[in-house]
Amino acid sequence: MLIYLRQLNKKGNVIKSLSDETIMLLIVALVFLVLFSFVKSNLSGTGLKERLIAQDIGKSIVVIGEIKEDLEFFYIVKLDTKIVISDSFVKVGDTINTIENNLAIKSFENEFEDGEGLIIVKKEGVIEVQKI
Repeated sequence: MLIYLRQLNKKGNVIKSLSDETIMLLIVALVFLVLFSFVKSNLSGTGLKERLIAQDIGKSIVVIGEIKEDLEFFYIVKLDTKIVISDSFVKVGDTINTIENNLAIKSFENEFEDGEGLIIVKKEGVIEVQKI
């Protein structure tokens, strides 16, 4: 590729002031940028800006952080291999009781119609909304 760019440079089809070192630096920077974006997208997993780990306290966990995605706030906790995402009515520092299968749940009474609460649960790659 460097030889090809050098030949183009001699013909005047590329910026004439590029030296071999500059071309190599540009190629290295481009490769680094591509690798960085690839690694970043893999670390984000589901598109979440951050991964947060909950502290296990007996049969409950504490929400220790928050994320912001698409102008909505979600609070995420991780317990064993299950990831639970609850909506913005959970506050950082809240204690969330755990139920079967290591899923965390929080009731939001009177926040929705008919006094029903909702929770967004992600397990095994599937996000579901459950009524409580």
